Amino acid sequence: MQIVFDNENICDDCKSLWGFSAYFKDYKLLFDTGSNGRVLLKNMEILGVDVAEIKYLFITHSHWDHIGGIDSIIELNPNIILFIPSSLSKYLIKDLKSMVKEVVICDDKPMKLFNNCYTTGILGSEMPEQSIIFDNKDKTTLVTGCGHFGIENITKVAKDFLRKNIDCVMGGFHLVKSDDEKIYNTITELKNMGVTCAKPTHCSGKRAIELFNQEIFSIYGDREKCYKCYRPKSSCMCKYIKPFDTNTKFVILMHPKEFKKVKNNTGHFTHQSLKNSELFIGVDFSNHNRINEIISTHNSYILFPSEDAINLSRETPTNIKDDRDIAIFLIDSTWACTKKMFTQSKNLQRLSHMSFETSRISQYKIKQQPQENYLSTIESTLVVLELLDKIKIEDIKQENLDNFLNPFLNMIKYQQNLISNPLSNAVRFKPKRS
Repeated sequence: MQIVFDNENICDDCKSLWGFSAYFKDYKLLFDTGSNGRVLLKNMEILGVDVAEIKYLFITHSHWDHIGGIDSIIELNPNIILFIPSSLSKYLIKDLKSMVKEVVICDDKPMKLFNNCYTTGILGSEMPEQSIIFDNKDKTTLVTGCGHFGIENITKVAKDFLRKNIDCVMGGFHLVKSDDEKIYNTITELKNMGVTCAKPTHCSGKRAIELFNQEIFSIYGDREKCYKCYRPKSSCMCKYIKPFDTNTKFVILMHPKEFKKVKNNTGHFTHQSLKNSELFIGVDFSNHNRINEIISTHNSYILFPSEDAINLSRETPTNIKDDRDIAIFLIDSTWACTKKMFTQSKNLQRLSHMSFETSRISQYKIKQQPQENYLSTIESTLVVLELLDKIKIEDIKQENLDNFLNPFLNMIKYQQNLISNPLSNAVRFKPKRS
């Protein structure tokens, strides 16, 4: 992809204006046209893109900053095939049909355009927009103009249509007004869907570009990440993760500060180990649509110690309504941040509390725990699983319970080996204080 028009700097000699356009040389396809035809043509000239070689022009949506240069391109090369969304003005569509070789009108259904190039179909109602997918043998790439429908939602549509992971996402992600919590949630959802590289620009916003570069392109030092266990590939723990099904849905709510500690955060291990689990990042989940949906369709509890909590070590939940499945919410954070999340999330405050008693001592030997009997997220989840199995809410194979902590224990072992090796340049942890 060669970006030829962007509000982010393309090259020293190119002019930057609000808008977006990119050229895909292998496909001879121009993607959108920016907001200004003269600037678009000048930038293309500087970057060595010949308008005459363009065979296809793909338009995502009707906003001025994506169709502003369309006349300039057509004037110099009318012998093109134009892919446009049906949401464009009917009068503009009529004019375009008289100006180019062919106009292909795309509706709300994904479809093949040519070769291994596809449209997602028009998505969204407030600002209908289509995106393009390039399905190559080595990599499948999704490119968005503005991503009004949500880059994570568009990626899911593309993934479901092709029935395969989308490796790379590029273009405008429409996160310019989003806070860190929203950006981190978007990054996590993309990672969970298998996205391994990203190039946000245009309306993504500088903060989103910064965080995406840290979290998706990011490497620890010179070490590439594994996007399943979220550790450096050199110390990937995926081989120790053996996912299994549960009757209970586990919902992991991760504080953004905890998300940044992905190398040693056990919430990710927990999520990857339980097939019936979902993970969300944030602080205030009061208006989170998916979380509220889970709460309304399940017998929902939150693992939180209180005087009124159902102690799974002593009793079985008796307030189960009808035949709905159980959902247990787990807050993955420090105790101080947990209190803040619980205080701000009004929907979580309405949930029944669960707790347990255990004499188990945490194996988190590379991290200072507030008290000896405080457990990490994955250790606490194991206790809950064992208790649910004991009271017949679950029927989990003993092998699954025995292996549940393996990624966590092997991570601890790996880090301890690094700490004990004074010649290792990879040590990133201070020894636990005695």
